[in-house]
Amino acid sequence: MKLLLCILLFSIFALIPSGSITDSLSVNVEYISSLHLSSDYADVFVSGEYAYAATVWGVEILDISDPAAPVKVGEVSTPGEAMGISVSDGYAYVADGYAGLQVIDVSVPTAPEIAGSMDTPGDARKIAVSGDHLYIADYQSGLQIVDISTPVAPKPVSRVDWSREYAYDVHISGDLAYVADGTGGLKIINISNPAQPEIIGAVEDLRGSARGVCVSGDYAYLAYEEGSSEGLHAVDVSDPGNPSLADSVDGLRPSQHVYVDQDRAYVAHDKGLGIVNISDPTNLRTITLSVDTPDEAKAVHVHNGYAYVAGASGGLQVIDLSKAEVVGEAPTPGNVCGVCKYGNYLYIANREGGLKTVDVSNINDPKVVYDTSIPGEVYDVHHAGEYLYLAADTRGLAVVDLSFPDAPQLKSQQDTPGSARDVFVSGNYAYMADSSTGLQIIDVTNPVNPELVSAVGGLKSARGVYVSGDRAYVADYSMDLQIIDVSNPKNPGEPYRAGDVEGASWDVHVAGDYVYLACGGQGMRIVDISTPDQPAYLGNLDTEGLVYGVYFSGDHVYLADGKMGLGIIDTQDIHKALSNAEGVGKCETPGFAEDVHVSDGYVYVADTFGVTIFQINAMDETTGDANGDGAIDLLDLKVIASYFGQRIISAVQPGPDINNDGEVDFLDLIIWASNVTL
Repeated sequence: MKLLLCILLFSIFALIPSGSITDSLSVNVEYISSLHLSSDYADVFVSGEYAYAATVWGVEILDISDPAAPVKVGEVSTPGEAMGISVSDGYAYVADGYAGLQVIDVSVPTAPEIAGSMDTPGDARKIAVSGDHLYIADYQSGLQIVDISTPVAPKPVSRVDWSREYAYDVHISGDLAYVADGTGGLKIINISNPAQPEIIGAVEDLRGSARGVCVSGDYAYLAYEEGSSEGLHAVDVSDPGNPSLADSVDGLRPSQHVYVDQDRAYVAHDKGLGIVNISDPTNLRTITLSVDTPDEAKAVHVHNGYAYVAGASGGLQVIDLSKAEVVGEAPTPGNVCGVCKYGNYLYIANREGGLKTVDVSNINDPKVVYDTSIPGEVYDVHHAGEYLYLAADTRGLAVVDLSFPDAPQLKSQQDTPGSARDVFVSGNYAYMADSSTGLQIIDVTNPVNPELVSAVGGLKSARGVYVSGDRAYVADYSMDLQIIDVSNPKNPGEPYRAGDVEGASWDVHVAGDYVYLACGGQGMRIVDISTPDQPAYLGNLDTEGLVYGVYFSGDHVYLADGKMGLGIIDTQDIHKALSNAEGVGKCETPGFAEDVHVSDGYVYVADTFGVTIFQINAMDETTGDANGDGAIDLLDLKVIASYFGQRIISAVQPGPDINNDGEVDFLDLIIWASNVTL
């Protein structure tokens, strides 16, 4: 049987054009864990003593038994981008953007876990539950109706399409579904028979773009946005087949969501929460234009006299409606943009969130153990000796004492004239990429009393710096790579360039005779510096994302590749690597990857919302075990078949791409057939 399979597969493979196969990496990278330090809330649902927040990377659960002091107690990552959430009978149903529907068991709020899922044809935006069915506003694919009689196994029932559909939100009232349809206004759908839903009414000539909908009595209320005139529509739906606009109120800023409680409509907009008196729906009256929140309000849920506001990067804001003021919050400050490791600790540059210390002694369960407040926004962190050196934006260099590595303390600061973005320490000097003021060189012989000793101007905008030997290599944004002789740090030489190239550079790493540049949308660029005075560009390798961070280790370059996560390039043959864009390995991270650090066989990716940790393993001999169960059998063939013909640019194994060449194809079948046990 095995021989027949091999003969058949080799015969078919002979028909494949040559040159379609990419080379594999010599390592595989396995996801280990992640730590979320900040969030971007898109929706919130309150049930009992808990608030459930949909965030860009998943779901957070907060204990609100004391509304003035909400506390996060649980979280779970989702594969997509969570945009809407509804909770019923111990399950949270999540509209997960491009990943469709995720069903999360929240019966134990401190330990939520994904229990089921279902793809949708569009981008799932918002969600409503009614009985054994849920209704998904699926953006460009209209309204999706799903059977959740068995919550862990949701099944599609039907779909409602209409021309020009952009379903943003959905509300269920009785046998009717009301959909906020963007510039298409309001759609009213009869769902008395979920298997055969039917549009029975619409109002399509409303002002602006309808983003949120809530129904109370005979009226549907639509939050809308349009330029600088945004607000709330009240639509009379007493006759669902013939709805009509009753009144509108504007001036509430771009409005995303609305929640109705008694005779008040609460509107989430880009400044906070607006409150409208709807006691007479034909004569809407604004009570409060805005209860301001730290960031734009994406959604609101009212419960027991409090409004719980999903405040984008501002986290959860709790507003006492009797006072119309914020009385509690669970902020999610920071933007993770730099990371380094020392001993059992990760040190994280968290922008306005300061410096985070994370214990990674248990790599599977990293934990924040200390927050160090730093004046300024922290963009980068570098370890040298018993100190950390931080690039602290307009506050220049911050020096942090590691005498107690689990509780680092700020010891000193040295202002710089620009905006510090990156720092590298070599010998007794710290080299600061200081944006428009170029390279600043600081004597840190005594770290408690750093002293600015020299500067190198003539740079466009220094974003990254690496010192090797007697040269400083600066990623100088649109001027790309600048090289500076720092053999005498107090009297550095004039900068010189490797040549004229298009694009911008953001970060730099030097290894041996090569400089590796992170070049944003231009991918990674490599410069030969075997003769430092005559640097030569070898070329660049484009990637699918935006490369902001670069780190070399072993024979591989690790890239922080923006929305694409972690990129991995085998550089054993530099010229071959540059000509093989399809050979870039990829591992997704929840956020936007901005920095990467490699230490002791692990890769740490700073990805806006936190840190994702991967383990580097030598590439196992390819065997055909596609599902990772230790056996090579027909179950592996099923996995391969389900992905056959698809590109999977990934360095993660096991999986259907047996030979890790970036595509599930006949080569993978051949390897499986050569090793299968039938």
